[in-house]
Amino acid sequence: MADDKKLVKCRLLGRGSYGTVYLAAPQPSLTNYSTTSTASSQLVAVKSAYLDRNKHFLSLQVEGHLLYELRGCPEIITCFGDDFSTENGTDFYNLLLEFAPEGRGIARNYK
Repeated sequence: MADDKKLVKCRLLGRGSYGTVYLAAPQPSLTNYSTTSTASSQLVAVKSAYLDRNKHFLSLQVEGHLLYELRGCPEIITCFGDDFSTENGTDFYNLLLEFAPEGRGIARNYK
């Protein structure tokens, strides 16, 4: 995220060929009080892929680059950036994405 806060994965949202998507929120902090933002505005989707020999993370990097090129389009999920993490001794590549629980843009009109 833009302010480099540590994210905590809260809930599994889905699994795919190249990664697993989690709902995530900034790690709680005693000095991090916010009265102007809602909880949902701080939630993000984190799409993670193992850094391994299968190179699935490379496909995720390409996805991130494509989302960056399409930034600003109201029908496309916003990519806030990427990072690397280590969880329980395993290395991951992560895309930090807009969390859109009810869909995005035009897709909402067709439900």
